[in-house]
Amino acid sequence: MFMKQLQWRVLIALVTGFCCLGRASAEGPAAGLREGNARVVFVGDSITGQSRNRAGGFANVMEAALRAVYPGCKPDLVALGGSGQPLDGWLNIEATTRTTERTLDVRGVEVKASLDQPADVLVVMLGMNDVLAPYLDGSEKALDRWIEHYGQLVEALRQRVHPKILALGGVTLCTEDLASPKNRLIDQMNERVRVLAQSLGACYLPTSETMKQVLKEGRMINPGFHLSYDFVHPNDAGHLATAIAMLRGLGEPQVAQWLLEQRLNPIMQKALDRKTAISWEIVSTVPEGDGKRFVFRIRYDWPEQDGDSIPQVKLTAGEGWSVTPKQLEGASGEFVLTGAPSRLRNEFVLEGRAGKDERRTTGVIAAPWLLTAKLIQPQWAGETFEAQKARTPIDDAIEKQIDFTTCSDADGSSNRVWQPCFPSGNYLGGEDPSNIDFSAITHAVNFEAGYGARWIHSDRERAVKVRIGSKMLAGAVYLTLWMNGEPCYQGLIMKEPGRTKTVDATLHKGWNTLAFKANHRTWLWQFSIDLVGSNEDSLSDLLYATKPGNVADKQEKP
Repeated sequence: MFMKQLQWRVLIALVTGFCCLGRASAEGPAAGLREGNARVVFVGDSITGQSRNRAGGFANVMEAALRAVYPGCKPDLVALGGSGQPLDGWLNIEATTRTTERTLDVRGVEVKASLDQPADVLVVMLGMNDVLAPYLDGSEKALDRWIEHYGQLVEALRQRVHPKILALGGVTLCTEDLASPKNRLIDQMNERVRVLAQSLGACYLPTSETMKQVLKEGRMINPGFHLSYDFVHPNDAGHLATAIAMLRGLGEPQVAQWLLEQRLNPIMQKALDRKTAISWEIVSTVPEGDGKRFVFRIRYDWPEQDGDSIPQVKLTAGEGWSVTPKQLEGASGEFVLTGAPSRLRNEFVLEGRAGKDERRTTGVIAAPWLLTAKLIQPQWAGETFEAQKARTPIDDAIEKQIDFTTCSDADGSSNRVWQPCFPSGNYLGGEDPSNIDFSAITHAVNFEAGYGARWIHSDRERAVKVRIGSKMLAGAVYLTLWMNGEPCYQGLIMKEPGRTKTVDATLHKGWNTLAFKANHRTWLWQFSIDLVGSNEDSLSDLLYATKPGNVADKQEKP
């Protein structure tokens, strides 16, 4: 029942919102890919490279779908994907391969030879690395320059390939938080790409919009549903969303529907953790009053509803938490949960009944970090960070154990914004309470730095270990870590063996300050800081806060 509803919703979105703006739609279905016999050249980055190098890549699944719908067809799908390549990088590739041969990510596929042959369809999908590196700072001036260069690249490629159909694909998601700074920038980029496509008489292929739709449907099934494996590169579901968007835009709705029914729907079905589950997602988080308590809007969804019984659902949490309303009815709804997330993992329970169908699931809100960013510190010599040259009054205040959240920067400005940030499954590192991903609060430019902290209450003095790690696929972060004002780690976490490092520290009785400074040079900006107890000490009694005022009163608890 639910899968049929899903298929209908996705198809409606594809049909109403994802039409090609160019020749494919004008010439009718099957005009774009010539009943599976078209030569299609894809120009892009590592995601395009993975379209062939990954079994579930979008070019591979498009070919499988074309062969299923048009038996005996011979599609020629050429993936020119270059890892790390931004838009301007491809301008250089296009120019140099007019005379020089080179290979990108897909072995055996020569760029010069591929671009020197005519194609039925040319698809260009670039921009992820411009956001990720970043080569694009997000200003209007930079965006205008970027789209101008995009037009130059497309014209150069069109002159070489002479495509019957030209298509521009949207930049796909970077993080799975649609409101993240990087995804907001991507939205601006995609709007410019759409306008460029229209001005060129080309197709705009809304790969980003399709991914958003599939992500929305997936989260209604399972809170752990994802469209990427590293919050940059699509997983199989993400590649299917990309392929469906391309096929619809290129005038192949029947082939897109085959992929939806035969490949995407089975993934959705598998995502159902179990039939008794209730899916949930934190829609918004707002601090209340003094900032110790927060208001969480939590949406629930009741997947695979059978029969006519209306689900009756309630949410409960631990002592000190309030919930409104007490109960909701319907296949979806929103609760408001208010309280202080003072434990490392703050659990709540969703349970309900629809006729004889009883369900129960547990959700977790991780303790937040207090973060600030937007500090530019270019004191890098290659991959070496000159930490002493980059000290600020905030560093001094941390070591003096005074309120560093009110300190001025090195330039004397004191309007620094500190904000609570909750580890989330939408970011690299996930909802692990030890995780910090600065892309949750900033579109980090090169040499951007930030600070973060947690205040930790222990009922006794105890020895602990601080375990530091990172899951970044690329990036350089110099981390300085203090416990109660004493430096306990300084270094490049990506250079540590296994990208992990464990150091010794001590928690005093009462409130303790765990603070860090993170100097980001380029690419991703993520790491984790975890406390591990000695011997059999689970640290389960520790309390956490994001208010520095707690340090002054050793007896106060959040």
